[in-house]
Amino acid sequence: MRDLKLWIPVLAFFISFAATYPGSIILKDEANYIRQASAFAKGDIHVTYVNPVTQERTEVRPSEYPPGTSLITAPFISIGGWHAAHWMPAIALVLAILFTAFLLKIAGYHPAYSLLLFIFPPALVMARVVSSDVISATFVALGWLLFWKGISKKSTPGTSLLFLSGFVAGISMLIRETNALLFVPLFLGALIRKDRGWNWILVGGLLGLSIRLFASYLVFGDPMFAKENAGFSFYAISNNILLYLVALTIFAPGGLLFAALYKGKRRYEVISTVYIFFIFYLVYNSGYETSGFLKSLALGPRFFIPLLPVMALAMAESVPRLFNPIFLKFKRRQFILRGGLLLITSGIILTNVLLHEWAEVHENIQEKIEEHVPENSAVITNFQATLKYVSELQGYPARVNFFELTPEEAEQIGDAYIIFVQRSESTYWRETAGSENRFLESIPTEPVFNQEYLDNYHLKIYRTN
Repeated sequence: MRDLKLWIPVLAFFISFAATYPGSIILKDEANYIRQASAFAKGDIHVTYVNPVTQERTEVRPSEYPPGTSLITAPFISIGGWHAAHWMPAIALVLAILFTAFLLKIAGYHPAYSLLLFIFPPALVMARVVSSDVISATFVALGWLLFWKGISKKSTPGTSLLFLSGFVAGISMLIRETNALLFVPLFLGALIRKDRGWNWILVGGLLGLSIRLFASYLVFGDPMFAKENAGFSFYAISNNILLYLVALTIFAPGGLLFAALYKGKRRYEVISTVYIFFIFYLVYNSGYETSGFLKSLALGPRFFIPLLPVMALAMAESVPRLFNPIFLKFKRRQFILRGGLLLITSGIILTNVLLHEWAEVHENIQEKIEEHVPENSAVITNFQATLKYVSELQGYPARVNFFELTPEEAEQIGDAYIIFVQRSESTYWRETAGSENRFLESIPTEPVFNQEYLDNYHLKIYRTN
């Protein structure tokens, strides 16, 4: 890299992440990724589920997400158990930054703009969560790096790099299908421009895509399998527009504007990639609202984490061109740059510390459940709220959703534990808590543990009589 000082934020991130390492799973989707990865680590695609009413044991698929994220996470679990899974997104974020920095250097821009991935708060949040967001950014940055390097070479090595770029793009769909949107304009531009080696991009892309199809066939029995989603609507625009504009103009300072003003190489491909991806998620019904205001600030904009390497490329050209005439008039430019670097580094450390303190609630809940509920106990719960604490990962394969039971069936289970983690940050969770309380009133129980956390998490553990 042009400036070794760029390693300071990277080292600060790694050290502060290790010192505040996540000790629990905080999202239901994250639990599914890790459960699937745990199965992969054992050489299987299913986990064992026990119905506590009938005692029937069945093999179930723990996740309907594309298997790539779990496949990449599996080696970490093989080495250190499921608690080691959180190293995957952290390492992925650092690799995404390094690939982006090398992309900018090859394109002739300052690699410091790769730190956009550290500035974007949802990226720091999701670097502590096992999901497809950050690892997608890694593949996008690598694919664009290989393309930019390959297109600049008029030789066989350049053709090989273009082939690898297409392969990375195709296989990135093994992680998330919409990653294709971040490559299509770039590759289509190569075709229209009749660039040397565009056919090798196609070959590489098809090879990568074939691996994605084959993996889906092995895991889901259908090469074209895709997880059901909430779809798209014009209503989603009004619901998403404010948060997404904040994300891509404030969290990523001036991102959408500076992308539109990009005048570097592959101008139309870069600009169209940013805006096609933005519009796609603008009309997508993501459903992040049920998570409450603070969580939604990360869970909504997280979809744009894979876009950041492309946005960094656009900003690395437009920002200096627009602001250098003003900036160069300052006498203490190095002081300003060092101050900015210090601010970014401090923000990284502070974010990891604050996220660790917030996540301690989940760690405490996990510890109390494991303390009061023996392994292999029959559990009645609400999967939507507690699957991240109560699954075969923690030693509870026998569990059932409370709303699937009548009071009579609940009593038939015999000795069982009822575990509810009630939340209050949204109407959805308050209504869910009401349903859970009514269930508790419908059957004879004895309290085991009851505690509130931060006024919006309430752990209730009961034992059936």
